[in-house]
Amino acid sequence: MKAVDRINKETALEFAKQAISEGCTITTDGFTVYPQLKSEGYTHDRVISSTPEADEKLHWVHAIISNVKALIIGTFHGLDKKHLQAYLDEFCYRFNRRKWRNQLFNRLLHACVLGSLHIKISILHSLYKISLFDIFLLLHPRLCAHAL
Repeated sequence: MKAVDRINKETALEFAKQAISEGCTITTDGFTVYPQLKSEGYTHDRVISSTPEADEKLHWVHAIISNVKALIIGTFHGLDKKHLQAYLDEFCYRFNRRKWRNQLFNRLLHACVLGSLHIKISILHSLYKISLFDIFLLLHPRLCAHAL
């Protein structure tokens, strides 16, 4: 998801080029900014929103939009345009991990261990001008211990 100031042909194409591999099929509603995608190497499947086909093909799009609105209104009680991209990033992070609840503690522990190690490496490298290879040699026993 990407926050844009204006939805037009240029922003739609720019997003598609950044996020979608050429040759993929893009299913969209009937908005007029999308037909140009076909000439850029994408297969464009246009679904008119008022048809029964739209409910089937765009179900997840509608569900995600609804969930984003609920997050913004319910959790943040509105939003500031300045932070919109951060809100969307957080939503994507939560949505992509919604079925990982049973892994939450292990993933948090893993992030804490690697995060603190990353900070130590950054400090050694930037403050003490120690090469990354020398840092690896210093921390090698600790890295092996984490692997067990």
